[in-house]
Amino acid sequence: MMIERRTRRSDRPSEALALQLQSCAERAGLQAVIVSDYDGFLVGASPWSREDSEELAALLPLLARDGRFAGILLGEASIGWAVQVETFKSEDERLFICAVGKIGPGVADEISTAVAGVSRILH
Repeated sequence: MMIERRTRRSDRPSEALALQLQSCAERAGLQAVIVSDYDGFLVGASPWSREDSEELAALLPLLARDGRFAGILLGEASIGWAVQVETFKSEDERLFICAVGKIGPGVADEISTAVAGVSRILH
């Protein structure tokens, strides 16, 4: 007998992606987890401000052009976002994943978990 560990799931890829990213954000205590494509278009995000998600998604290819980035970004009204960005490939597509809220080894572990889920959902 197999026990299903996931309690929230969806057959719709966009919803499944949002649930995957939300779960990762919750486990790591993050504000959000965002995925963008090579052109900076938002692929998916955990529940967060759509405007902020799109703004950050557009920056990810610039921030992680060398593969990764960790630091503080200033948004509107000088709001600082602690972000950790990684580049990954899903099939032949280069994507970017961003953890928003804190930086550190525990976040890197959760990013790895999210990358596996995102790759599974998208392909």
